[in-house]
Amino acid sequence: MSFAFQERTRAFDLRNALFLAEIAEAVYEPAEKLERLARSDWDFTNFSFIDANDTQCLVANNGRMSVVAFRGTETKLSDWHTDAHVELVPGPLGGKVHAGFYDALGHVWREIEQQLDRFDPQQQTPLWVTGHSLGGALGVLAVSRGSIPAERLRGSILLDSPAPATAPSPATSILPSNRSRFGLSTTMIWSPVRRRNSLATAIREHSNT
Repeated sequence: MSFAFQERTRAFDLRNALFLAEIAEAVYEPAEKLERLARSDWDFTNFSFIDANDTQCLVANNGRMSVVAFRGTETKLSDWHTDAHVELVPGPLGGKVHAGFYDALGHVWREIEQQLDRFDPQQQTPLWVTGHSLGGALGVLAVSRGSIPAERLRGSILLDSPAPATAPSPATSILPSNRSRFGLSTTMIWSPVRRRNSLATAIREHSNT
């Protein structure tokens, strides 16, 4: 990591956002390449790639921060089935959430919690969440589940994310602004150019608005 990530800030930070966008883009890579990036380029000493029922994410920790990054929609039929499963079901903290997204998160959530606990048993490091497209929607639902202590959650950068919930779900409190009900910095960025290599551009454009 070529800069000092502000892991404890609760405000929008451009360099933090660009770094999380880089991870959101890289999580589409094969697990072996992703691990090399995480360890050599990003200085994460702990790394896990989770792949369950066609839901993929990374969990990483470097002793100062933890990151969860969700992979978005690919060309696989299973991903499109997840996106199209638009029935609304009860959310974990009330309200209604997108059934496909909620099921997809459920496939990996227990292992995410296990890896976070394994990398940081005392739960001292701030947690950041990122993702693009479907991965952004999973990130919204992840930070609204309520099973991670609110004081540990720091922020999220969610790119080109579809809305995963409807009012009065706690997940929707994240959508209108950069401040969620948990007090963490949450930035949702939509770019009309749906290409992963546009993520950094979208971040920069957002920071100038």
